[in-house]
Amino acid sequence: MSADVKTSQEILLSAIQWHFDSSHPEKPSSPDVATALRQTERINKRVQPSEAYAKLLGTWQLLFITKSKSPTGQWIPPWVKIQITYAQDSTNSSEILSADKAPRVLGVVHNQVRLGFLKLTLSGPTAFDSANGVLAFDFTRFTLTLGDRALFSGAIRGGTIREAEFYEMPLKQQAFFRFFWITPQGIAARGKGGGLALWAKNNAD
Repeated sequence: MSADVKTSQEILLSAIQWHFDSSHPEKPSSPDVATALRQTERINKRVQPSEAYAKLLGTWQLLFITKSKSPTGQWIPPWVKIQITYAQDSTNSSEILSADKAPRVLGVVHNQVRLGFLKLTLSGPTAFDSANGVLAFDFTRFTLTLGDRALFSGAIRGGTIREAEFYEMPLKQQAFFRFFWITPQGIAARGKGGGLALWAKNNAD
């Protein structure tokens, strides 16, 4: 490989640097980022089990997505801010047995979308299987705010019942991400629908 050819991880890190630093010299092309995601997934297969969930905790900003089997992808527009926060669930034990008897680490997720002063937050339970890097999740509650003012909040589509049933459901009935890249700078995963996504660590919030 020639010296001027970047590795897939270098392209992903370059995409993250470009997003947060406008002085970064070059924006990676959408096909390059999509290819780098697929190559990184193929190389890593899955995240390493050791401390994977601990490294996933925190707030991450969505930068780039692809559709299933698409050769390219698209950047999230700068006027839309989409952040996802993973945290431990302090109300339950750290691990349980799921319906298929695989130990999973419990947690909560908050997915936040900002459009100007309007902010929508979806939240719900998660269960992380560190053996294969799969994080199952469900959005069961929402909050809509305008600035510092809460407009609406409540459960989504029988969210209270779904929360009670979540940990007993088999993975095939749940939404999930299969993570194959977890670093201090960014994370990447393939969703249940087949699309890929790249997030950058957000240390500001």
